[in-house]
Amino acid sequence: MEEWSHWEPIEGMRGRFFIQDFRMHNSGLLIELLLPEKNTKIQILFIPGAEAYRCTNESWCFDVFADLGNRYGDDFYVNRSFFEIKNSDYAKSLSLTSCGTSNFTRFRHFCIVGDDEMIDILATYDPEVKIIS
Repeated sequence: MEEWSHWEPIEGMRGRFFIQDFRMHNSGLLIELLLPEKNTKIQILFIPGAEAYRCTNESWCFDVFADLGNRYGDDFYVNRSFFEIKNSDYAKSLSLTSCGTSNFTRFRHFCIVGDDEMIDILATYDPEVKIIS
């Protein structure tokens, strides 16, 4: 079973962020997010990229939120955007599509829950994170 925990890419930075940009950039996978109530924008950059990623509209994730609420309580995810997932179902699915070759890689599964989307990223390292103006 998956184990979710809070991830703080910037210590003390909490709230529900809006995803403003999500794309493969010339340096890697770029994600820019805005926290409107604090007028704070952050950039998360996976250099040289991530091993796998997906972006899903929040309306297709109701079971995920129901499960999180049942297991951890609604406060666990309502005003948070950044999570790390151990024993990831997404990593397991990658194993199936890669004929098991991904079994030899130690993935970290990061999940960013935006206002309307959920981004899952499998990487083998921490991303670069910074506050931008």
